[in-house]
Amino acid sequence: MTSDLRTPRSTNVLGRRLLATFGIVLLLTLAGSGIGTRALSKVDEATREAIRQHGVSERMVVDGYRLQSINAERYKAMALSSEPEVGEILAADIQATETKYAGLIQQVSQRLRRASDRELLERAQAAGKDFGIAVKELVAARDSGLTERIRTVYAQRFQPGSAALLEALSRLALAQREAIDEAGSNVEALSASGRLALVVFGVAALLLGAVLAQWLVRSISRPIRAAGETA
Repeated sequence: MTSDLRTPRSTNVLGRRLLATFGIVLLLTLAGSGIGTRALSKVDEATREAIRQHGVSERMVVDGYRLQSINAERYKAMALSSEPEVGEILAADIQATETKYAGLIQQVSQRLRRASDRELLERAQAAGKDFGIAVKELVAARDSGLTERIRTVYAQRFQPGSAALLEALSRLALAQREAIDEAGSNVEALSASGRLALVVFGVAALLLGAVLAQWLVRSISRPIRAAGETA
């Protein structure tokens, strides 16, 4: 009679223990999914920062460098040529390239966030203004028709101005490449951290699962053994 009265109570206790065990397992699964999702989110964010921010900016600066290199050769041909038609032919291409370059620099200015990048951009813009003044001086010297004057302005103003602008653009592009490399290292670190967190969580989950399994087995085996002894 006593055994019959205890049976429902034992069943309820066993049911609660089974429910608690499965609940813990589900919570562990949810926690593991959360850790993995968080790690992937950080990796994705760092990857997008490297590609969309620094990668695109670096490509724009390189394109600007290329455009200024092309225009420098055009200005050189226009200034040193003895034929006036050369200047007339190249003028439209030079203007189109300058317009395209200005648009690129404007986009780069809107994308850069770091103070160091902004400083490099300001230096490139200052070098661009100085180069523009040197170009005007070279065109004026060409219009004067004095060969010696043209050579002097070209050697003392135009070439140094062009070299300074290209150097400033090169440094800005290099800074973006370094930022890409830094972001890549950050992605690797985040990936390693995520993997380590998942491994640690997996080991902890296995240990806890083993403890819960042993506890559940005892919870089931004891009433069965007791019932057998009673029978």
